[in-house]
Amino acid sequence: MEILLKKGSGVNATTNIKELSELLEITSIRQQLTYLKSVIEEVKKLPQVNKENILPILKDDFINKGEIIHITFPASIEKDESIKVGSIYYNKVTDTIRIKKKNGWINL
Repeated sequence: MEILLKKGSGVNATTNIKELSELLEITSIRQQLTYLKSVIEEVKKLPQVNKENILPILKDDFINKGEIIHITFPASIEKDESIKVGSIYYNKVTDTIRIKKKNGWINL
């Protein structure tokens, strides 16, 4: 059984549901919705990240408070022995993030 829809007057005054779905790209939209639904289901399975979940994991291994250091010359901070291991800064000149490890400074 075919259902015809009236779309105006003239020679081609009717259309069917198949032609209408092709014009509206319903198949493409259905595929996208199916994909998005699967992505949402995968995201729901991920653990929720919040302060209560993260703080017990961090303990003393990570810095959880920051201090602002005004840097005029990035090379000078890397020679300063008072900078703690784990300190991090962004170098605008080289467009890199630098972090101080036990063995010296490295790029991230």
